[in-house]
Amino acid sequence: MQDLEKVLMQEYEISPKSIKYVKNNYIIGADNARFILKMMNCSKERIQFIFEAKKHLANKGFACIDEDIPSLSGEPWISYEDNLFVLSKDIQGNECDFDNREHVAKASILLANMHLSSKGFSPSPQARSIDELGKLPLYFTKRLEELKKLKKIAKKGKNPFDYLFLENVDYYISLAEECLAELNASNYMNVVENTRRESLLCHHDFTHTNIVMCDEQPYLINFNYCCFEIKVYDIANFIRRKMRKCRWDVKEAWNIIDNYSKVENITGDDFEVLKIMLKYPQKFWRVANKYYNTRRSWGEKSYLLKLKEVLEEKQEHLNFIKNFT
Repeated sequence: MQDLEKVLMQEYEISPKSIKYVKNNYIIGADNARFILKMMNCSKERIQFIFEAKKHLANKGFACIDEDIPSLSGEPWISYEDNLFVLSKDIQGNECDFDNREHVAKASILLANMHLSSKGFSPSPQARSIDELGKLPLYFTKRLEELKKLKKIAKKGKNPFDYLFLENVDYYISLAEECLAELNASNYMNVVENTRRESLLCHHDFTHTNIVMCDEQPYLINFNYCCFEIKVYDIANFIRRKMRKCRWDVKEAWNIIDNYSKVENITGDDFEVLKIMLKYPQKFWRVANKYYNTRRSWGEKSYLLKLKEVLEEKQEHLNFIKNFT
């Protein structure tokens, strides 16, 4: 820790009073302030993009973020023990509670303000940006083909997961095919081109763990996956996570949409793409993909439980799609 104390003094002129190591990060206590030194598993160019994105948001008035602090040399990272680290102020509070309707409403407004403030972002040549615009049909296609491939693999298996998967996979393949056809027939590319003109950013990991409630004010943290993408990507992920906590209650989805729309507009084309994204069997594909391709990360019973959870939502999900208009 003495070496880290010297580094912090040299790089930031911070004299730490306490240093606590937590999950590859360091929580640093100093006079009247608390910081977090985060280890980054990405390139300097990617860190530069995240730094510039956050700076752009702050300059546009979006202050509810864990803005990164550049070192005295001006770079947004430091090297310590052969790893790259980024320093930011530690936002202290509790995780956003997606079971709390008021928290969800505030998170919706937070997301809308982030999207609105991100418009016009233009990274420097030194920054490595990620552009996901226009790739949704490709992802839908790849996941559909993956389900078909996993069906062949499951036919060779003899576990309870294999049997349950085979009983239901044809329904989800058909659903995925419908979504792909609807997406190709939609105005998705118009949404993409409008987003490209606006130069809008998505957070790409908008979940309760990345929203900190500080005195009932939500702050958005962890921009590691931020990229250029249509805004309904974030909205769809947000709604999907909330729906699984309320049995796909359409009123709760409209709570998100209505509050988001107080700040940022959702066009008819946006809504059309959003509905297709929510219809797509994302969770069924993800559970099956993890089971057959990365099985070692979970136990057999855990995979089976996850699959049963998806199947229990089947009728509720179908009713939601019919009523979400």
